[in-house]
Amino acid sequence: MRTTFFISVATKFTNLRLLFYISLAFIAAITFVGAAHGGPFFKPDLPDFYQHQKAGPLVNVPNEALNFTNPVPQPATVPSYDVGPTWWENGGGWCCVTAFVNSFYYLEKHFGYDGFFTRTGEPAGTTWQQEMIFAIEDFAKEFIINGTRDIPEYVRKLETESRTKIKDKGEAARPGLTYSEFTLDSGKIMDQMDDGKGNLLPAFDVTATFGSLFGVYHDELCRSEDVTLRLTDPLGVTGAWWSGSFHVVTGAGVEDCSDKTKMKIWFADPDKRNEIKDGAYTDTKIREPYPVGAGVPLPIGQTNYELVTVDADGNITDGLYKGAKIVKITAISPIPEPSTWLLLSSGLVGLVLWNRKRTASRVVFFSQEPPLK
Repeated sequence: MRTTFFISVATKFTNLRLLFYISLAFIAAITFVGAAHGGPFFKPDLPDFYQHQKAGPLVNVPNEALNFTNPVPQPATVPSYDVGPTWWENGGGWCCVTAFVNSFYYLEKHFGYDGFFTRTGEPAGTTWQQEMIFAIEDFAKEFIINGTRDIPEYVRKLETESRTKIKDKGEAARPGLTYSEFTLDSGKIMDQMDDGKGNLLPAFDVTATFGSLFGVYHDELCRSEDVTLRLTDPLGVTGAWWSGSFHVVTGAGVEDCSDKTKMKIWFADPDKRNEIKDGAYTDTKIREPYPVGAGVPLPIGQTNYELVTVDADGNITDGLYKGAKIVKITAISPIPEPSTWLLLSSGLVGLVLWNRKRTASRVVFFSQEPPLK
């Protein structure tokens, strides 16, 4: 019996140790996945949705000469799948809302978080254009029109609804999402995570992890995280209609995941879209709604994205919006941040050491011969 016990203890310890090493290998593989990508890398399943899809003809013109002085009243029902009414987005341009809806589509299609883009109860035969409209209006209603939820709070709402939808389908639960907002503050890269309920926690310094604001974009995107970028144009250098305010776009690609000295990036810009010709998208930019008929391809892929060059601090030095600056990077993903992995791995080490000490004491105790009677 004593021999059997030793084998059992050794087996349990070996299995735990194997689990520990597998966990570390998984951590390393996820954290440094970008190193395997030489040349341009693009996130799969990332659309380039359009923020003015239901805006009137004064907004949808093929240049920057916009006229926002004649808004059309908001429809009676928001959100809806109706592609018919034209109206100007109440509360300002919906670039932020649309950029995040791009992200919601990516989280659903790439990671399986059902319900982030397609919603429970949607009519049969709903097109992607209708789903896009509903998702944009739903977020805008809570974030802009009514102001009932901020971005992280809305993300957690969708995560809760997704969890229920997945459970009802009898599928395995998805990992919890991480939410982080990265900014550059006095030369330091700061990370402000949420508490899992949509409340932002105090920011902490992650400069040693990423090195620069471009490093955040590079590493997060190369780890297949969802990434959105908030741009400012305080000096009006680009002459864009949002000069003096801000614009939000969705990170789509990076020049080389194995080389941080290459600083070309691609993003999906909610304010622009690609023209469709002969059933395919071209690189000709034109401001107009997407066609709403069946069979229209989803705007996914490199030809739909904007290419710019940035410096280490996030300044756009070439391409669209030259002179603007990245001031915030939001990352949402089921893949924990590097700092989270460090805590997890430390916890695993502690667990193994504790179990080893505990197991050793048990072995010593049970190795004693029973007293003679």
